[in-house]
Amino acid sequence: MHVLKQSLILAVILGFQAQAQIAPPTVLTIEMENVVAYHESFADPARNASSATQANPVPPGTFSPGYVLADIAVINGQRARGTTMTRYSALNLNTNPSASQAIADVNRGALMDIVMEIQQADGSGVGAIVLTGLTGGVSPLGAPRSAPTGNFAVTGGTGAFYGARGQAATASFAARGTTTMENPINRRTFTGGQWQIVIQLIPFKTPEVLLTGSAPAIVHASDSSLVTAQRPAQPGEVLTLYASGLGPTRPGIDPRQLFPAGAVHVATSPVEVLVNGNPSEFLYAGGYPNTADNYQVNFRIPADTTPGMATVQLSAAWILGGEVRIPVR
Repeated sequence: MHVLKQSLILAVILGFQAQAQIAPPTVLTIEMENVVAYHESFADPARNASSATQANPVPPGTFSPGYVLADIAVINGQRARGTTMTRYSALNLNTNPSASQAIADVNRGALMDIVMEIQQADGSGVGAIVLTGLTGGVSPLGAPRSAPTGNFAVTGGTGAFYGARGQAATASFAARGTTTMENPINRRTFTGGQWQIVIQLIPFKTPEVLLTGSAPAIVHASDSSLVTAQRPAQPGEVLTLYASGLGPTRPGIDPRQLFPAGAVHVATSPVEVLVNGNPSEFLYAGGYPNTADNYQVNFRIPADTTPGMATVQLSAAWILGGEVRIPVR
């Protein structure tokens, strides 16, 4: 971590302001594996989770409850971890019903509550996203076209997704069906299915490069001087930027409290710095001492960056912030 010592830069930090640009909603494509749907078995509830063998799948009838468990594997093309826990009730809504289907003005399968507890690829926690809605049928109006079915609302989140809202739909769902008699300890041993959900997420905060005056708060790591037209960035150089909205840190601090001096508070979200839309070499992200919701991010500008005005954009927990521009020579 580079420690700023120059009084000029300290004055700049104290005068930081978040840029006014508001980033659009972020699309999270979450891919899951080992997906198993456990349909409730009413034969002998006391024997739930007791069978060491695969149970024969039982299609859920109208009003039948059940659960889906899945492993989060990839988010927006990047490796991730975590667990998706789902509770559902089959409703079998149909505009032209047959047998025991429920007559309705929409075609939907089940009422479903979903909690996705998301981790980085190394197993460190990021946060949770909570969805509620209906399976089957058409996707919500305005939802990403890559997800054609299901109608879910983002009702909130925790950690990096605190206060999130939005909507979601299903791109694909192919769970292995079983009953609640099957012991879920074997979920990863027995063959499971695949599930892909696309979330149109409106975060409570977006990661933003701070501004000092009209210029982005990005400095040369070698001497902490601002990147300016008179002192442009160089391809391959290590730069430091200052940001807001990167979310929780480890160790954490209470809301509205300042990051203490003399301690390192590392951002828990996966952080990425994009230069002209391309990933840079990420070095460090953490809370800046004696400030609230201000962070220091160290990164190396790509060696093949074209001279001129380059865009810099932050991503934290796969949530994109707005762009700023710096000169590169």
